[in-house]
Amino acid sequence: MNPYVTDPQQIPVSDLYADVPLYGRYTPHPNDFRVNPQYVNSQSAEAERYWHSVLALCNDSVRIYPADEGGRDVFALGSIIVK
Repeated sequence: MNPYVTDPQQIPVSDLYADVPLYGRYTPHPNDFRVNPQYVNSQSAEAERYWHSVLALCNDSVRIYPADEGGRDVFALGSIIVK
């Protein structure tokens, strides 16, 4: 298998890292999550609601690293890493 293939449809289930979500194989898509710049470094109530909605997107389907005891899970929302 070509190690540079990023399209999940082209990665065989027998691949050594097929069970590791997004293992260095990210293919950008037009509908990927993108940070809304108006909420960066903002402390408004609206910004807080926005960031809570971003955190709501972080679930098992996009978790790339589970937390150790006392640590934090790591998620990939498109090309954005959330820790």
